[in-house]
Order: sequence, then structure tokens, then C-alpha cells
Amino acid sequence: MNKLYFGDNLEVMREMDDQRVDLICTDPPFNSGRDYNAFLTDSLAQSKAFTDTWTWDDPAQDARADIERRARASDTYKALHNCLRGYDLVLQNAVSGNKGSMRAYLAFMAPRLAEMHRILKDTGSIYLHCDPTASHYLKGIMDAIWDQDNRSKNECFRNEIVWCYRGGGVPKKDFSRKHDIIFRYTKTDNITFNVDDVRQPYSEESQERLKYKARAFRGDRVYDNYNMNEKGKHPEDWWVMQPVMPSSKERLGYPTQKPRALYERMIKASSNEGDLVMDPFSGCGTTIDAAHTLNRFWIGIDLIPFSIDKPS
Repeated sequence: MNKLYFGDNLEVMREMDDQRVDLICTDPPFNSGRDYNAFLTDSLAQSKAFTDTWTWDDPAQDARADIERRARASDTYKALHNCLRGYDLVLQNAVSGNKGSMRAYLAFMAPRLAEMHRILKDTGSIYLHCDPTASHYLKGIMDAIWDQDNRSKNECFRNEIVWCYRGGGVPKKDFSRKHDIIFRYTKTDNITFNVDDVRQPYSEESQERLKYKARAFRGDRVYDNYNMNEKGKHPEDWWVMQPVMPSSKERLGYPTQKPRALYERMIKASSNEGDLVMDPFSGCGTTIDAAHTLNRFWIGIDLIPFSIDKPS
């Protein structure tokens, strides 16, 4: 069951059966406009890891043409095609500059999100990691795909999780940008959500307040004789967790590596032992490492040889 694929994740996913996986946790390119280098293990040498810059070129136009063709036979791709046509207007049909780059990036991401939706089980969940560069565009695409049949309200969007962290430089004329976004979507309401496995400790302030007042508030309602859950508080949709520091033993040299604890929280919450977890942008393998540690089966896909190589 555990498989690591080297290749284009779109091609790999299109070979997979419908409703194959229980959980998708993935950290795709962000359209950051940067080239990322990786420090090789036990060496000061650097290697080109990947380029996160996008151009409205022939491959981008081919991707859009392919979406339009598939829209004739697929409701998912039809919804996707209509969403991208709307973004064309927002981005003024640009073929250069930041707007042209965003159109190219969305042409890349859109069909991959459509395939993730197809191979995700009806009981499954997806966590999509992004940042404010394109998160608003990606949410629109996911709304179009996941809620294509729902015209009353958005039931498939579950959370916008904000991953908060500290450190690094600060801009002179802006607030410090110290968060990423993680979108959580499901296909139905019949899902796995193991809240007890991801509860967090109560703050000292909460413990002191509840100790004496035994009262909790939710909106306009007051709950008397409230007892703290011995397993911890229900987690919020903002998670405070430090990135993988350069000196950490967890650091593998991959430029956009995320902390394993971050992905362990997603996997614990939205899957059970023996479930199949997939990361189509597996990078240095944080998701599959966390899945393996938590006794889940896993599938990883990446196009970068550096990501597939086994460390020496």
C-alpha cells in the first residue's frame, strides 16, 4: 500500500481509481515568485530544489485548453472552467506580470485539485496548505469543485486554519507576515474527526477562571457547572507552532520543510490507523513520515529528484 511516485502528480493521479484515499494533506507551491535551493545533507553545498515562478506560456495555455475539453464531459471540470473564466476577468486576461503569473499558477493547480477531489473518498478530508499570495484564489477553486452541487450554502468547506509562528525579519512599513493558511474541506458530513486526539491544554488563565467560576460562555449562552475536559480544550482554528529551525534534528535541508507536528495534528484529527493518506506534493516527505509514524498507509508523489532520493 505504501508507495512513493516520481513524476508529474497530475498524470499519476489520473491513473488512480475514484475514491481511493481517506485523507489528503499537501503543501503545494505557493506562487511565491522565488527559486528555492536546498542544502544537501552533511554538506555546505546547495542544490536547486524547485522554482516557484509561473509564466503564462504554452504549457499554461494547454492546461486551460485541456480543462475546457474535459468540461464537456465532466461536471467537476465544468465548474472548474467557469471559475477560471471568472478569474480571467478579475486578472484582466493578463499574459505577463503578477496577474499573468497568477493565471498560469491557477492553470497548474486547478486540474490537480479536481483530481484530488475525484480520488478522495466521500468520507475523506483534504488539508491544503497555502499562504496569502494565492489562498483567496485557491479557496474559490475549491468552493467551485467541492460545492458544485450545493447552491444553498457551502457545506464542504470546514475550516480556514491559520498556522501562526514567530521569528525571521520584519518589514519596515508592514505588519510582520507570520502565518500560513490551511484549508480543510470534506465531500460529505460523514467524516472522521477525532477531536479527542488533538485537544490542546487549557491556558493557565482558563484553568484559574473555571476553577472558581465553573462557568463557560458560547455566544449568548451561559453554561453553569462547566467541567474542563480532562483531555484538554477543543482546538481552535489557529495553531501556534514554530517552523523547523535550522539547528533542529528534524531539518533535512529542504527549503520549504514544515514541522512534522503540524501534519501529525491533521492526520490524527481526520484519519484512523490503517487509513490511506496521500500527499501529491510530498517534498521531503513530512506528510508520509507522519503518516507512517501514526500507523497509516501512505502515497507520496513528487517531481523533484531531490525529494525522492533517500538520505545517505
